[in-house]
Amino acid sequence: MPPGGAELPTAGPEAVAPELPVAPVAEPAPEAEAWKGAEAVDAPPPVPGEAAPEAPAPADALGWPEAVPAPAFRTAAAACFRSAGLTRAPQEALTTQMTSRSGVSRRPFFDPDKLTGLSPRCRRSDFRQKLAPMCRTSTSGWSSGRPTAGRTAGSVPLTGRGAPAPAGSWSPGLVRVAKMESPVAPVWSEEAGRPDSAADVVVVGSGCAGLSAAIEAARAGLEVLVLERAGIAGGASAMSGGCVYLGGGTPIQQACGFEDTAEDMYAFVMAATGPGADAAKVDLYCRHSVEHFHWLTECGVPFRASLYTGTFPEPLTDDGLMFTGGENGFPFNQMARPAPRGHVPIAHNKRPMGHTSGVVLMRHLTAAAEAAGVETVTDAAVQRLVRHRDGAVSGVVVRQDGAERHVLSRRGVVLAGGGFIYNEEMLAHHAPHLLGKAKLGTDGDDGRCIRMAQALGAETLHMEAAEAAFGLPELYLEGLLVNGLGQRFINEDTYFGRIGQAVLFRQSGKAFAIIDDAINEALSDIGRFYPAGWVAADAAELGRELGMAPGVLEETLTTYNRHAGHGEDPLFHKAERWLRPLEPPLGAIELGDAAFVSFTLGGLHTDVDARVIDVDGHPIPGLHAAGRTTSGIPGWGYCSGMSLGDGTFFGRRAGRALAAGAGE
Repeated sequence: MPPGGAELPTAGPEAVAPELPVAPVAEPAPEAEAWKGAEAVDAPPPVPGEAAPEAPAPADALGWPEAVPAPAFRTAAAACFRSAGLTRAPQEALTTQMTSRSGVSRRPFFDPDKLTGLSPRCRRSDFRQKLAPMCRTSTSGWSSGRPTAGRTAGSVPLTGRGAPAPAGSWSPGLVRVAKMESPVAPVWSEEAGRPDSAADVVVVGSGCAGLSAAIEAARAGLEVLVLERAGIAGGASAMSGGCVYLGGGTPIQQACGFEDTAEDMYAFVMAATGPGADAAKVDLYCRHSVEHFHWLTECGVPFRASLYTGTFPEPLTDDGLMFTGGENGFPFNQMARPAPRGHVPIAHNKRPMGHTSGVVLMRHLTAAAEAAGVETVTDAAVQRLVRHRDGAVSGVVVRQDGAERHVLSRRGVVLAGGGFIYNEEMLAHHAPHLLGKAKLGTDGDDGRCIRMAQALGAETLHMEAAEAAFGLPELYLEGLLVNGLGQRFINEDTYFGRIGQAVLFRQSGKAFAIIDDAINEALSDIGRFYPAGWVAADAAELGRELGMAPGVLEETLTTYNRHAGHGEDPLFHKAERWLRPLEPPLGAIELGDAAFVSFTLGGLHTDVDARVIDVDGHPIPGLHAAGRTTSGIPGWGYCSGMSLGDGTFFGRRAGRALAAGAGE
């Protein structure tokens, strides 16, 4: 048995859950004006000068070094690039990790295997040797990772009744891209043999969707077993910013002075998450959104009644409400009354890509699940579904400690194991435009839950759809976004995920942010990670350097400046607050496709009760699904907070449906 893992409970009424060590819970910090069912419990401040522990890494990778000043790294990198005959760092080869135990710092990540166009006199090994002391490198087949959310010293581990992670432990920084090698075809119940353990409901995955299903089923009196393949619970939900998309007049919205209705929310969500948004799911979600807010607070999730007005995608403050989908920008402000609907749990000592509100959200859902009697077993990888001869799903085959075991489910199974962004083969089949792009998720997002259901005849929807976000609006809010031809294609003040989708899917993955000195001087430390790659005295020179046709960029800038001087944007309707003429000298920042972080939106076809639908349009008995394993509310479009909102809401629907017998 792996260290800290829990054995699966044995079948039978006398089975007793194993006693496991539980980490002490830190005293909560006092909060004012917080809407919550329980106090927030967050990580203590980092110890000044304390270094992060070494991360275990594969033999072909270098470990974490100490953070180095950006100028020193850029100087060394520039020398390497010059020796290779390159004038600038390819974005796909040189990016940054921005997590530090003492706050935001520059941790470069460099992948020499993604370099192209090297001169004959320069070898990739030269890059490794020269930059190794400053940055971590990878070899082909590996993708950059990040510290596991919430696993800083002294924090409460994200486990239910599974094994807690030791304080101060970090996940490996490199994760292997998944390949489906083991079979996923279902096993007939008689072939699976006598069950090794049993529960009324078996949930695959311990993210927000899986735990929400488990909580509702357990509160209805069912015995629930959650199986998590990783060594710690939480999934990609714990790595997220924690924002939950809620509206219709929540207490937070009202306290911040915003009027919202289910009708306005429905109109916006249908427009923003289409084409192909599920109208029935959107309608149900909008009508019950306020109730869902109260359910979250009853689980202990805390929210502060204050509006975030900054431009960073994830507030580093404890503000509890924000615009997260372009609600207050064109064209959506013409379709419905704008209202902020991103609800962000309170989290102290936030760090970008480190300790976030996602940790807080999952900590409270984990505690609620444990309080309801949910059993969570980690290091338990579900391999196949088990099926009766009558067609109903009756359990799963799970691999633990190197052995496969049959787990019986008396009522049904809930698949909530995430999407497929980390499965290169599935991306090649369904969403090849995402190949080679930065990924948001965990290596558990390998699509196995989707493929297990497909093997039963399940239908999938929107498998080609994905979110693609470049989360630094400060680079282009007051500037211009132009495509490779030098033309504007979208209003710069819309939702950054909508911009990312427009660039990646409709502009061949190529766009530039055109800025001037004033914008450059106002950039934050984070924004300065993306310096202008080209600087020119005027638009004509800049257009030539970017390889654009003569006169195109000049005309774009002239037209924009003429109207911006009057506070107008008749072409794309950017808000007046962001409009002003751009003055030379000008710079261009490339927003190439490699700069966009993506995750999949497509998945299993489910109904409003989270039942999985087969290719003939019928529910598969005993099988439910929720979260990014499914094609939920979003069709093609997206709003920040929709994954956590969609996942928790329809996860609850799955648990309640099974409790009511809908899965039989």
